[in-house]
This record gives sequence, C-alpha cells and structure tokens, in this order.
Amino acid sequence: MTTGLRARHRVAAVLAGLLLAISGCSQHAATEDDLMHALTEAHSALGASVLALDQLDHGRATRAVTQTALEDMSKQVSAAQHALDPIEIGSDTERADRDAAAAVLTAGAAAVLGARDELALHDRSVSRDELIAADAGITSLLDRLREGG
Repeated sequence: MTTGLRARHRVAAVLAGLLLAISGCSQHAATEDDLMHALTEAHSALGASVLALDQLDHGRATRAVTQTALEDMSKQVSAAQHALDPIEIGSDTERADRDAAAAVLTAGAAAVLGARDELALHDRSVSRDELIAADAGITSLLDRLREGG
C-alpha cells in the first residue's frame, strides 16, 4: 500500500469517527429536546389547572368552564406522555432521563385527573397540593436537564 493511500485511509477513518461522534451528540441533543418539550407542555398544563381552580375560587369562572379546562389540561398532559413513545435512546443516561420524565408525567396526569374528578364530585373544594407537587417534580427534572445532567 502506498503512503498516499494509507494517509487517505487514516483521514477517512478520522472523518468517520468524527461523524459518528457528531451524530451521537446530535442524537443526545434531540432526545433531550424531546424530553424537555414534553415536560414543558405538562408544566404548562399543571399551571393552567391551578389557575383554572383559582379562577373558580374567586368567582371569575364557572364550574363548567373549570371542568372543561381541567379536561383539556388532562389531554395536554396525556399528549406529553405519548410524546415519549417515539423517543429513541442511545445511552443509559438517556434511558434514565426518559424514565424519569415518564414518572413525573404520570404523576402530573394523575394530579390533573384527580383535580378534575374532585371538582366533579365536590363543589369547589379542590386541593391543589397534588398539582403543585407534580409540577415541582416536573420543574426539578426540567432544571436538571437544562443544566446538562
């Protein structure tokens, strides 16, 4: 093999390695972006749920409007949960992040459904504690992902 041919093979090997590294970083960034988007959607839904309940308590919304808002927010959290389905993971860290997102989104979904059901069963006596706790879990994970680990 000639020296020029060996040099070209080395360059090709280095370029292939760089492309693999870049695509791995790109995959990780895409996974992280998808997780953060799903979490942000759920965070918004939980905040809107609390706001809807506050509006009801202050007489600025009817029970029917609040019930509809909670149903819509439940669908939004559910959509965020389903957004995790197509995410492909490339490392144990990504799997741990995806699983953590699934757990906090499940807690968020349960909180919104609980608030919706509580409103349907009782007149204006809906606790926000579960909504706030679920949102705190989502916010904590979002902050960790934004910090890069």
